[in-house]
Amino acid sequence: MTADGIIWDDGMSVGDPGLDRDHRRIIDALNHIVALAAAARRKDAIDEAVHLSVLIVAHVERERLLLRRAGYPDLEGLERKQHDSLERIHELSKLLITDPEHALFIAQTMARAFAGYLTGAEADFSGYLQAMQTAEG
Repeated sequence: MTADGIIWDDGMSVGDPGLDRDHRRIIDALNHIVALAAAARRKDAIDEAVHLSVLIVAHVERERLLLRRAGYPDLEGLERKQHDSLERIHELSKLLITDPEHALFIAQTMARAFAGYLTGAEADFSGYLQAMQTAEG
């Protein structure tokens, strides 16, 4: 994580190309929000935050389906962690509208929250997915 946003590295991979692609798209959207906020383009940052919400909702559904099919043993616990982390990002998105003076700080905090999500909730199941793929491979 830098002041400009999140830098993807292979350590963030969960072992599934589709989910990793989703994560990269979400990171790109967050980084774009940070750049827009830094350029004082608050309206554009808000529009990008709406796009981010759509990306996140679609990603969560794909992830749940994949993990359900894979028989992930703690899907309920993961869903709670996802909800808490992603709700934080959603709440921060709303602050872009209500607190324009702090848009850059808010955008950077959103990016940090997602980076924490990737290294927390997502890391919980990445080893499981990788082991399942190796077993199937």
